[in-house]
Amino acid sequence: MNTNSRSIYLNTIFNGESKNKVLIAKAPAVCYEIIELFDTGPPRPTGIKFCDTSGNVGNLSTGSPNYPQHGGNRGGSSTSSTDNYKITANLTGKAKCVYDKIEKGNSTINNFLKKFDGDFPVSHLTYELNSNLPSNTNAVTLLPSNYMITIQLNSNNITNRATLMVARTIIHETIHAEMFRKLLSIANNGGNLNGLTKTQLNSMLSNGDFPGIYKYYTKYGTKFQHQQMANHYINVIADALADFDNNQHSYQFYKDISWVGLQSTDGWNNLSSSEKARINNIIKNFNNNGSKTCK
Repeated sequence: MNTNSRSIYLNTIFNGESKNKVLIAKAPAVCYEIIELFDTGPPRPTGIKFCDTSGNVGNLSTGSPNYPQHGGNRGGSSTSSTDNYKITANLTGKAKCVYDKIEKGNSTINNFLKKFDGDFPVSHLTYELNSNLPSNTNAVTLLPSNYMITIQLNSNNITNRATLMVARTIIHETIHAEMFRKLLSIANNGGNLNGLTKTQLNSMLSNGDFPGIYKYYTKYGTKFQHQQMANHYINVIADALADFDNNQHSYQFYKDISWVGLQSTDGWNNLSSSEKARINNIIKNFNNNGSKTCK
């Protein structure tokens, strides 16, 4: 992203004429759109719009005036409107225990979560249980819809899975969500990625905000995420697992189990036969013998 200098402005619209205003504004019956201005490239709309009829819009940093609150408290149960939350964990039992430990941790994954939890997040994020996923699917991350990214965990197998492997699943899916969030931040498509053509995706990625995604999307198309994760996120997953697990195992162990779900990638195929055999053996043994409790 071109972040040498970035400012967030209100785009104030008076009778169809746009005027850039800073974060404090006063005007009678006026509508606002929040946009981002960069050193290079055109202004980018955030998709956050609101209208005020009180004549006093106030200061956006305090969240005090009459506009839809595009955020709220992290965690807890869902509310009636997507404008009232940022991250919602509709989880129970072991899944909630694992998520809570990850959320309280100190790793790159926590930095990803914070990007969904700022004053004006690009997207909301929901974690929920789904009993209808196939038995061989631990979780799915749905395409963004109306500024919402949803991660669904398979509730049928969580109890019998090693707790650290459930943590790996949540971490893995959170990386998917962060990749979608990045795409959503440059897509002017009403909070959705569905319906965008390959030409449109190429065009918005070619602006240079996310060269890594652009590189992998150009090579692999819509299947780019696992390819990029295999080459660049194994250590990110391993760090988060070590943090979750209080470093009870070697770092190589955490790297090895981070490969689950990424074994159909070029990154995996580039490993030696002995490395792949070791990793598969570690994963198999831990799936069978790893602790299934969370506390």
